[in-house]
Amino acid sequence: MIMRIYALLFVALCVFAPLSEARAASDPVLAAMGLELERSHTDLVLQDHLRPYFLSYTVKDDDYRAVAGKMGAIFTRETTKRRQARSEVRVGSYDFDSSEDEDGGWLSDTNYQVDSVLPTEDAPSALRHALWLLTDQAYKHALSSHLKVKGATVFRAKKRERPSFSPAPAVTTLEPTPTLHFDELRWSEDARSLGRLLAAETRIEDHVVHVDATHVTRWYANTEGSRLRTHRTLYSISVTAWARAEDGVLLSHSYETYAPTEAQLPSSDALLEATGSMVSELLALADAPVLEPYTGPAIITSKASGVFFHEVLGHRLEGHRQDREDEGQTFADHLGREILPTFLTIVDDPTMTRLANVPLNGAYSFDDEGVASSKVTLVDRGVLRGFLMGRRPVKGFKASNGH
Repeated sequence: MIMRIYALLFVALCVFAPLSEARAASDPVLAAMGLELERSHTDLVLQDHLRPYFLSYTVKDDDYRAVAGKMGAIFTRETTKRRQARSEVRVGSYDFDSSEDEDGGWLSDTNYQVDSVLPTEDAPSALRHALWLLTDQAYKHALSSHLKVKGATVFRAKKRERPSFSPAPAVTTLEPTPTLHFDELRWSEDARSLGRLLAAETRIEDHVVHVDATHVTRWYANTEGSRLRTHRTLYSISVTAWARAEDGVLLSHSYETYAPTEAQLPSSDALLEATGSMVSELLALADAPVLEPYTGPAIITSKASGVFFHEVLGHRLEGHRQDREDEGQTFADHLGREILPTFLTIVDDPTMTRLANVPLNGAYSFDDEGVASSKVTLVDRGVLRGFLMGRRPVKGFKASNGH
């Protein structure tokens, strides 16, 4: 019976692998990325130097629509499409590689970006040519970093306690491609009506109304076999106004709202009401007395409290910061210790797309390294239990948790 189960599993895996490859090959961008990955992984090497042991490509398409206006008139209409690519090339091994060069920008999201030479059309030869140029640049950068850090190990008395990079399972996901809807007539009229409302208040010196929609398609492929196509759409409306206080200080206030679909944006009447409230708050701020210097308790509300919490604690729970020499490593040695009051538990869950009736902008299915997102308990009743991990291991954590 056990042998039959193993046989069935083997057959299932053999069938699934070609199906996954066929699905990826059906997308011309992923197909071009896969072919160039295979070629570079096999043939990319400088004489007397190491080959890359890991490569990945990320290609992103941005489809952007916007209208902006003030004083009851439209000032800007914009439709932009662009394609960017990123190549990650690692030299060495999972145990020790080029990313140990902390001055090499290995943890920067902007490394190896190109827009000028990447075609916006799905032309395989043109895409592969652009990726080839990008990979050549990234390989030489990685080779230089690896030689540098390898030489630096001679002067280290203490051996590293972690590998440089963690393997991840191969995944294949091709999300259906949605259509970006943008009702330019409706948003133009809303921008005009909101502009007229703002222009009617003589104390407002300037204002701008901005409505935009962005759809990002991301393709990801690596030499471990992962092939991904994911999508993200975001609509936003922002209304900003400026007024001057009696002492001459120029003050600003804004109303902003976001939604994953056009239908979830506020109605025209709701936008007028929200803008009217924003104007009232701005004028009240202009009329308010100047606050004298003060030391004491402060109440931080809504949006400000979220940003404050994010900056004070959030960044310090990012795994890659726990062993970098240029970081404070605030909580590197605090696992299992109480860092917050016991009534607080902190969970990061990017798999959540909604909280009650509110859509969440931070949701994602796979992170930038092609690892599936997951719910992570960071602090449990005040006690630190984990970090937001990418594929760079830290002490106590060997693998990524999709963050």
